[in-house]
Amino acid sequence: MHRGLMIGAVVLSVGCAHSTPCCDAITGSEGPFAAAEPTRLTFAAGANRWPAFSWDDRSISYRYQRGTGDRDLCAGLLPARGGQRIGDACAGELTEAGRTDVFMSLTPLVGDVVAFTRHSSTLGAVAPQAGGLYVGRLGAIGEARLVMPLLTTPPGGSVRYDFLMSPARTGPDQIIALAGQFIVGARVEFGPIDTVFHGKEIVKIDLDGTIAAITPLSSAEGAVAWAFDPASGFVYFHRPSYAAPTESAIYQVIADTIFRVSVAGGPSEAIWGRPSTVPFNGRTNEAIDGLGAGGGRVFISMHRDRPVPPPPANPTGTETRSTLAEITPGGATREFAILTAPTGSQLLWGRLAVSSDGDHLVAERREGGVNDLYLFDQP
Repeated sequence: MHRGLMIGAVVLSVGCAHSTPCCDAITGSEGPFAAAEPTRLTFAAGANRWPAFSWDDRSISYRYQRGTGDRDLCAGLLPARGGQRIGDACAGELTEAGRTDVFMSLTPLVGDVVAFTRHSSTLGAVAPQAGGLYVGRLGAIGEARLVMPLLTTPPGGSVRYDFLMSPARTGPDQIIALAGQFIVGARVEFGPIDTVFHGKEIVKIDLDGTIAAITPLSSAEGAVAWAFDPASGFVYFHRPSYAAPTESAIYQVIADTIFRVSVAGGPSEAIWGRPSTVPFNGRTNEAIDGLGAGGGRVFISMHRDRPVPPPPANPTGTETRSTLAEITPGGATREFAILTAPTGSQLLWGRLAVSSDGDHLVAERREGGVNDLYLFDQP
């Protein structure tokens, strides 16, 4: 769940590479990256989120907080091994205190040409009021051209597209993405009360014309995350299932399913599922938080709340166990990089990105209101 453009306190985000341990809370496991010490890629007191590898695995895009009074969010580009940002997409107007701009989905195409999305709203608005997909050059983002409007049904689209989640380059002038909508306000049949992203379909977008040409590839109704594996030619997406709430509770996630569909199009098939669980203490006690794919491999991040001995061992009486894992069709799961903390501390792995060869994985590490990115390498 995320809040559209309701942004909290912001600070400057700086990309860097560091070899100090990720955190004392990580415990051992038998997973594919178990022997590797992750490298911290970002250092900030705010949110560094939405990692994605470039098509050639030479860079990693992500979203960071600029730290200005207008609460802008920018899209940055890091070297694949970490270091200072090598490019970004950010609003050039620093004095517009009444407007928030959110740049995301920075996707290198060829040379210094990139695609990205931009949404704008009045400061404090729940949902964006303007948005679009743009193509431009790093260093000259202000001159980028609008190729597809968002917050409307674009030419060639079958429904309204509010947002394009983590586009992946499939050619010099072509991307694919999960297109979806922001849902605001009342209880909805598919999820919690809030501004939530609700996936609609996987789409191919050709960018070689003045206006983008859209080809829907597959329905992805209700998806909240997706990943493209160029090695296998498959697209994967994650769709949670929800239980109806009581009068005083929000909808609860009770199951998660991972689907697979060919990038050439066709029907999707369920390849992995987490069994239904019963929420306790008014909370969902298990859920998937991230999805990534590459090199014929599929990874997730997930968490589980469970009872623990009473205080003083744990003041909440429950703890949250968050883990990264490789999954295989048929239900097998290989866990690694396990985080354990009292429930409510918000220590979790979040969204994932996987290199095209499957040997490198970037994960969001969330702790309270701070999000940073960590790189795992296949040992």
